[in-house]
Amino acid sequence: MKRLLVLLVSLASMLSFSQNLKCNDFKTGKFYISMSSNVDTLYTYNANTAELTKHNYEIDEELKKYIVIRIENEQVEWHNGENIGKPIYEDIIWIDDCSYVLKFSSKNEIIDEESLFINENGGLKVEILEIDRNCMKYKATLTLKDSAEIYQFGYICKDL
Repeated sequence: MKRLLVLLVSLASMLSFSQNLKCNDFKTGKFYISMSSNVDTLYTYNANTAELTKHNYEIDEELKKYIVIRIENEQVEWHNGENIGKPIYEDIIWIDDCSYVLKFSSKNEIIDEESLFINENGGLKVEILEIDRNCMKYKATLTLKDSAEIYQFGYICKDL
């Protein structure tokens, strides 16, 4: 009986110290995007015709893990681990605690055509849909000038 009581007290104390992250906890810190856990599908929505099109794409097998370091209104990404390769700098404009706009920063040595296209169309709007332990499920949307939308769902996890 005494053992059971000690076990229950230990379990209760561990549960009370477990982290319940909120949207605000994803504003700063170190994060990772595991390529194996991300969705390999993009969706295109055409507002003029109300058509939704699904596009599958192949994940580059050499990409293992994105590392993201975020400090309030700025983030830096590395494709295969921190300080490996050239970093990608992005500016963050927070709409509220659970949504923000992501644009490629002028700090980048070169901004490729895709990044310019994203910036010219107002950036990627990212919405946090749900939080499970240290990971957030998000929806990233690019709204084109003709009102068509391209969006993707994925997961970003906080490195605890």
